[in-house]
This record gives sequence, structure tokens and C-alpha cells, in this order.
Amino acid sequence: AAEAISGSLAVALVERCAPTPAALSFKYVFGTLDALIYIFLPIWTAWLLRVIQGRPLLHRVAGRSLLIGDIPWVAQTLEAFVSKTFSLAYSAATISVASANPMDHLVHRHTHRVVRGSLLAVGRPDGRLNALTASENTVCLAVNQASSIQNFGVTCESITIGHNPFKLPLTSAAIHLPKLRKDFMSEYALELYCKQQAGGRSKDAGGLTASALMGILSTMDLKAFKGIQPPEQKNKPEYIRRIEPLWGPDCVYEERFVGAWMASDDRYRGCSASELMEKQSQLQEIYEGRIASMQRLIAFLVMFHAMAKRVQDFWPRVSFGLLGYDMSRSQSIMRIATTASPVSGSDVRHKMKELAVVTAKQFCAHILTNSWVARNARVLHISPLITRSKSASELATQIEVLQRLHKRQLSEEAMASPAADPAPATPDRGGAISPIDPPIAQGMEESGATSPLPTHAEHPACTDEPGSVQVARRWVRNALAVATSAGRMAV
Repeated sequence: AAEAISGSLAVALVERCAPTPAALSFKYVFGTLDALIYIFLPIWTAWLLRVIQGRPLLHRVAGRSLLIGDIPWVAQTLEAFVSKTFSLAYSAATISVASANPMDHLVHRHTHRVVRGSLLAVGRPDGRLNALTASENTVCLAVNQASSIQNFGVTCESITIGHNPFKLPLTSAAIHLPKLRKDFMSEYALELYCKQQAGGRSKDAGGLTASALMGILSTMDLKAFKGIQPPEQKNKPEYIRRIEPLWGPDCVYEERFVGAWMASDDRYRGCSASELMEKQSQLQEIYEGRIASMQRLIAFLVMFHAMAKRVQDFWPRVSFGLLGYDMSRSQSIMRIATTASPVSGSDVRHKMKELAVVTAKQFCAHILTNSWVARNARVLHISPLITRSKSASELATQIEVLQRLHKRQLSEEAMASPAADPAPATPDRGGAISPIDPPIAQGMEESGATSPLPTHAEHPACTDEPGSVQVARRWVRNALAVATSAGRMAV
């Protein structure tokens, strides 16, 4: 009986404690949610971090990529700098760096790689300068094309750095660098135009797009510069009066903008405003290539160094000093300090070929000159003169040959009638003296050979004391005449 009672109690307990189908379903649901939390834990933590930092949530969780766009020397320098500062970063907080020229190949090589959360940093030329307006327009077009590629309504994070205070609509931010120089004529004209459009109130031209700037600068009227005269300073310091002959009467320090003197100069009175601005194009290009690009480079260096420093300081704070690294001690610190060749091998090969051709032509001209002089020396019974050096002996023989031929030419001209066309003399193939070929006379004419020719005693290499400058110049011209004439005879 006791066993029967204990068995019935066990069955009752089992039936009472057995889970119902509803309880089993809840168990699987909670288990699935628990697994999802653990599986997608990196995504939840990344989203939580982005909510705290105020960043977009739908950016990719994988490693970031940074594309730097600027002129080649700026972009390549920044690529090396950023890759070194992040070389020791942990994989969860590092970036891959690339560079491109937005005015050349950025669109063709990198826009197809744009994903959610890609970083794009581009330097913009100052489009307010008429020589750089087209360049800024090209850069803005490349940035807009890259920033318009979207996925789930999210695109890359793009930022521009430049002197023109204008922000592209599709970019995340724009950094405007201060201007530490005088305005160019195009900038002053834009300010006048914006002031006229605002009814006399001061208005900045920085809110205009590059296309709008191109249209305004191309249709600017010269009347905008009417009445502009450089202010005169009567009591000028002594050092200013001394440098005025170098800078001209209207020095830069007196101008309201660079080139203000052209608006009142009689030489440019008939030029339009666009023609006057065009005369500053080379100066603006030099400013962009040497000064403005350097300022953008420094701005990029400061920004990227602050970004790398913030990543470096994050890990010691969250790990109580256990995790951390020094970004200044990258793996490239132990390397052989070699310098790359600034000239490519193909350029060197082409230059060597050109030099080889020039050397061969000079060698042939030298051989032909020596042959021609030797043949005429034999015909004229001229013995080689013995001097201090072999080269001096050869040149002295050449001068002697030219003197004899010139005297022979003068004697034949005196004997010929005035109506006849006198022909200079030169040896023919048989050894006798014949009229000088036209190429020889023409070569002597082009090289500036004078008459009478310098004598052997006047040759600088055949005298104990150095000859005068005039004699040396005459000797060089006559030597060139011999080489030119021999080359033309060979042709």
C-alpha cells in the first residue's frame, strides 16, 4: 500500500511540474533572443557608441577607409602621414588610406568603392580666383558624384578644406581657411558685384558656387573698377623710396588689391575686365601651387593628427592604462633611409637617347670639319702649326685656311666685273681652288663671321697672354662657321 501511495504521488508531482506547450514556446523565444544578443553584440555596441557620439547608425561596422583628394604632392604626403599615424592602431579603430587627384582620376578609380561610412577628405582650390575657378568646379563635381552614391539612404562622410567659404550641399562639413594676403582683381570684382546686388550693403562672395563664379567673372564689366586710384603717400620712409624703382611707382602695399594699377594704366585702357583678370592667371597658379596648397596640407596634417591622437588616447582610458600604444613609434622607424629618384627611368632613357643623337651629330660635324680643313690645307700648302696643345693647333689651322680662302675670294671679286655675281672660292674635288659653295658662305653669315678674320697671332690659345674678349668672340664665331659649313657640305 505504501508503494502504491508513493507511486501515485510521484505521478501527480510529475504531471503537475511538467511544462505546458505555452511555456515551451516562451523558452525557445527567450533562448533565440539571447542568442541574437550574443551573435550581434558587436553591432549593438557599435550602435550604442554611435548614439553616444551622435554619429549615423547605418554606417558599416567593418574597418573604415579614408580617401584623400588633392593635388598629387599634397595627397601623397598626407597618405604617408595618416598611414603612419594609424599603423599601430587596433583593428577595431584603424583605417585604410588611399589618395587620388580629384581633378584627374578620383572619379574613375575610387567612386565605385564608396560604401556607407567611407571617409572622403578633399582639398578645394580657391574658385574666387579666375585661374582656379574651373579647377574648383571640377573638384566640386567629383565630390558631389562620390557623395551622391547612397545605400539605405546613407552615403560617405565627405569633408572639404579650402579658402573659398562655400559648403557643398552633399558634404558633411567644410573647413574654411583664413586668407592672409591681398585680394586679387577677381576677388575684388566679386565683392563689388555682391555689394551691388545687395543694394550697397556688404556681402561676401563665398556663398556662390563655382559655376556661378565662372559666370560672374566672364561677364564682369570694367566700369566696376572706375574711380579706383592707388592712394599716394607723400611722406614715405627712406627704405620705401629706395625700393620703388624695383616695384614701380604703384607698389603693392599701396594697392587695394593685386593689380589695381592696371585699371588706371593707359596701356590697358582698351582691355575688358576679363582680359585684365586673365593677365593674373600665372600669378594665381603660382600662388595655388606654392602657397595655397601648402596651407591646405598643414590644415590636413593638424586635423589628421588630432584624429589619430584621439584614437590613441581612447584605449588607455577605457582599459585603465592596460591597452595603449605610441603612434610616433611605428614599424617604419627602423628602415634604411633611402631617397627615391625624382625622375622616372623612362624619362632618363629618353633623355639619354636624345643626348646620344646630339653627340653623334657633333662627332660627325667634327670629323667633317677636320676633313674639310685638312683637304684645303693640302691644296693651299699650309703646314700644321705647332702650338701648346693639339686642339689649339687644329683651330689655328682652321683659321689659316679660312684666311687664305677669304683672301682668294676678295681677289676674285676684284677681278670680276661689277655685273657678274661674285662667287667665293673653295677647293673642288680635284684639288684646285674653286668658288666657295653657297652653304659655306651662308654658314659664315649665320654664325656672324667677320671680315677680316683674326690672324694666328690673335688666337687666344696661341699667345702667351690671354687675348681680348673681342678677339675671342671673333675666333668662336669663325670656328662655328667652319663647323656649320662642313655640316651643310656633307648634307
